Amino acid sequence: MLAFCIGTGLHLARRTCSSIAAMNLGEVVKALNGIAPLHLAESWDNVGLLVEPSAPHHVKNIMLTNDLTTDVMEESIKSKVDLIVSYHPPIFRSLKRITQQSWKEQLVVSALENRIAIYSQHTASDAANGGVNDWLASGIGEIRDVKPVKCCTKSASGGIFFLKSPNCDFPDQLEKDIQILAKTDSGILAAWNGNHDMSHELSMANVSSENVIQLSTLNHTMHNTGAGRICALEHPLTIESIVRNLKKHLEVDHLRLALGRDNCMQSEVHCVALCAGAGASLLTGCHADLYVTGEMSHHEVLDATQNGISVILCEHSNTERGYLRNMKRMLGAQLSGVNIIVSEKDQDPLCVV
Repeated sequence: MLAFCIGTGLHLARRTCSSIAAMNLGEVVKALNGIAPLHLAESWDNVGLLVEPSAPHHVKNIMLTNDLTTDVMEESIKSKVDLIVSYHPPIFRSLKRITQQSWKEQLVVSALENRIAIYSQHTASDAANGGVNDWLASGIGEIRDVKPVKCCTKSASGGIFFLKSPNCDFPDQLEKDIQILAKTDSGILAAWNGNHDMSHELSMANVSSENVIQLSTLNHTMHNTGAGRICALEHPLTIESIVRNLKKHLEVDHLRLALGRDNCMQSEVHCVALCAGAGASLLTGCHADLYVTGEMSHHEVLDATQNGISVILCEHSNTERGYLRNMKRMLGAQLSGVNIIVSEKDQDPLCVV
């Protein structure tokens, strides 16, 4: 009986391991960009693939986190993760050296030593249709209409091209932007999905422009994308009801509330303006009954309340972290067999005591 149990256990372990598929990093990056196209990100942001181990790099295990901290990195190493998708970019300002002097430099060193890639979506995910802000809006209550506070005016670009080189292998850094349509004896027919000049990007990857024939170009605007959300409620809700709904949605016990002038907990809300993270600069001036965001300064809150607008502050990352569960489902649907986990060490650094 013991031998049978041991044998069965080993069989199940092998079957579980074999069910985890390995995918090229470029394929995973392409899927991530499909969920939150990087061209939607703010110009000041640092999004995309931030740390890339030497090729080939195959991904079996992915960890999703809101912030990449030392604890999350240790958790990733123990979980044998090949890719960390961190909502906030752990590398934001330029690094002039990679040493052990700061915790962010140490993260980069640990990632490279353990062959862990790092990818960040940040404001691309904020702006995306079905992204972080839409997830946050879903916790307000029944919504009749929702639209971005600031619509995205950028366009995705691309096209179809023919490469006169049937044996060409595209560099890893271009795999996320190129889709092979057909291969013939004379060359490769492919689609370019990038948001930069195709000829320039190919030349930077040592693909000669003389071998590239551009057959068509494509430009399209992404609808319902942009920063923040303005939500018109299906039926008016009291401030008290929205506070209760948000606590449940964000899975927190406490929120910070500032009542607008002449408002009370039973005041009705018809329209909510929201922004995940720090939304003061975006929300200021929005015509709404209530602002919902992660953090605002004292004077920004005071300005809103004196104009009769109530404010709910949820703490910065609490307005973002719950979206990771949606992200796991969406990414899992595209990366069949890849193991995707959400960090258990990731948490907002602030708590009410």
